[in-house]
Amino acid sequence: MLQSIPEDLSRDAWLAASWKQTWETAGPSRILQYIQDPGDGNDVEELIAKDKRSSSKLSEIDSEVSIVAANIRSFLPKLDYLEGQSRRNNIVIDGIQESGNESWAQSEEKVRKLLSDKLKLTGIEFERVHRTGRSTGERTRPIVAKFFRYKDKVRVMEKAKDLKGTNVYINEDYTDVVRQKRKELIPAMKAARERGDIAFLRHDKLIVHPASQRPRSQKSDT
Repeated sequence: MLQSIPEDLSRDAWLAASWKQTWETAGPSRILQYIQDPGDGNDVEELIAKDKRSSSKLSEIDSEVSIVAANIRSFLPKLDYLEGQSRRNNIVIDGIQESGNESWAQSEEKVRKLLSDKLKLTGIEFERVHRTGRSTGERTRPIVAKFFRYKDKVRVMEKAKDLKGTNVYINEDYTDVVRQKRKELIPAMKAARERGDIAFLRHDKLIVHPASQRPRSQKSDT
């Protein structure tokens, strides 16, 4: 669009050029309307002014959208932190056989049996135990167990290594964001281990101890 009259153009020439540029983008319906009712000759100037106002409004909207998007991005880490805190007392158990139409009570009983028989843990109270994910009948869904007390969860996680070789696995209930970060770190962790280093994931961080600097003991969660 021609924003101002160039010095080498007369007003009529400028209007003609603006008219051409405006109508090239006006669309068939607007052109037909002009043919049927050309008006008093001020239509081009009116369209140009209207287009300027529209462009200004769009610019304002773009600016507002950018501000909103920036605010959302700044809140995402906080939301993920809050979600992580809500999962603090949770564990996820994979590998416990699922029954048809299994109830929450049945899921809890299976978890209690696992803890008592395999990990020798009793007296643990749960707030809720249930399968997660959509039931398709093609695979065994994991169980999410939420403890009343965080210290009970710690007891279970400390004994989870005793399930090695049973095809049952107990893990932290991470948020989607943390799970994705851990997934992305796995190749680097494997590469470090191939070099002979001690490498493991802790929450959403990769911890690596060079083989020459191995500590006597190091706790990991993977």
